[in-house]
Amino acid sequence: MTVLITSPYAPMLAAVIGAAASLVLSGWRLAKSSVMASVYGLVIGAAIAGVQAQTLVEGGGPVGAGELHSLPVAVCLALGAAVLGSSLYALSANGPGPRIAALVALGAAAAAFMAATTDLLLLFIAVETLALCGYGIVALANTDRSRESAMKWFVQGSVATTIFIVGLGVLAAQTGGSLSYAKLTEIASAPTSSVALAVGFALVLSALAFKAGAFPFHSWMPDAFETGPAPGIAMLASVGKVAPLAAAAYLVVAITGATGDRLAPVLATLAVASIVFGNLVALRQRSLARMLAYSGVAQVGYAFVGLVAGMNALTVVTFAALYGITSAASFLFIVALREAEPDWDGSISGLAGLSRAHPMLAASLAVVMFSLTGIPLTAGFWGKFAVLAAAASEGWLWLVALAMLASVVSFGYYGGVLRAAFMAEDDAEPDVTAPEGESEAHTDESAARNAPIKWPASSLVATVVFAGVIVLVGVAPFLVNATSVAAFLP
Repeated sequence: MTVLITSPYAPMLAAVIGAAASLVLSGWRLAKSSVMASVYGLVIGAAIAGVQAQTLVEGGGPVGAGELHSLPVAVCLALGAAVLGSSLYALSANGPGPRIAALVALGAAAAAFMAATTDLLLLFIAVETLALCGYGIVALANTDRSRESAMKWFVQGSVATTIFIVGLGVLAAQTGGSLSYAKLTEIASAPTSSVALAVGFALVLSALAFKAGAFPFHSWMPDAFETGPAPGIAMLASVGKVAPLAAAAYLVVAITGATGDRLAPVLATLAVASIVFGNLVALRQRSLARMLAYSGVAQVGYAFVGLVAGMNALTVVTFAALYGITSAASFLFIVALREAEPDWDGSISGLAGLSRAHPMLAASLAVVMFSLTGIPLTAGFWGKFAVLAAAASEGWLWLVALAMLASVVSFGYYGGVLRAAFMAEDDAEPDVTAPEGESEAHTDESAARNAPIKWPASSLVATVVFAGVIVLVGVAPFLVNATSVAAFLP
């Protein structure tokens, strides 16, 4: 048992076993037990990864361990478990729900492996496994639009796969066939660098940028996030960001020195393009899910600001983990609202009257929007503070200034969500000028809307808990010790 727990493969293995058990139970039409099997596997895997992070177990071979690798593994698996547990009612009541749960668990395991591997070939396998799970999750929404979105994503993902393979080929030719990070670090310490190495690294990083959803590799995200099942998209929008960003951070640290300054302008360009494009397009969105997708493009841009510094992988991993928590909360809010208001059309304007009908959901939504903006005393603030401080310490002051300005601009659409939820008039309010019978009908509808919540409230509780975690992480450095703020500095 001790050997199993100390193995760097153990957390992912537990999640895969849970996913397999979920599929078996699904065949017996035990929907709730099937979903819970995936939850248990992910919880056990996250617990093992947490123990490994605390004990700083050193990993061997192609999978790393210790705090730097085990913490993002624990985050990926824990977020997957939280998403499934919070969506238990929605998945159990849905025909393909158990299959979605199994794909979420398997995808979280693949993401965790991405965040732990130290070999590019195994990274490629993990990336493609997560992508295949994503295609299946979106398609399982069982609508024409979701199937179309899954097919478009698959076609675009095939191009990214080709880019990844070409990059691996270029690097393998330069390293004598080895694709381990140890070999890459060895090359980085050599006095000379190769243009071919820079090209190979750029191709691999481009493929990871596609998986993370950076501009101009983002086009799969809006349709997939809008049409896919919200519980599955909650995993893809959180775990699916943490893993490729962590992998990119490890790769950048490993190759620092091998490419000179050739990659820094590429990373800076990706950061600027993602931040500017994501924020400007998000301003024009009317669908909440599409707005979150485009804002996710901008958030990945902030992570690339940290990659430009290229000095501390933990900085980018910290940002990715904190953003992952906030992003999961935003889509769990969608799950909860769809259960509370089945007639909600998914639009931002459809949030009108939310603060009166469901005040706890509205309050949680406010916390999530503040965190995505980067308002102080939220988790999102510390994530952005970490990457911007890292970039500033390396002299990228213009990039930091642009990122800070974009954060101010982003409140234009995050604030629009809050305005709709807290200030817009609810269409269900009675019309005092209407005929008597019609007024009574509107009154009954409004009363029903403001009635106590009767649906299974696991998704509501989860949304509130996530909001509490976001606030707790935001104030923790001040509650524990003011000097602990320095922990977020590079």
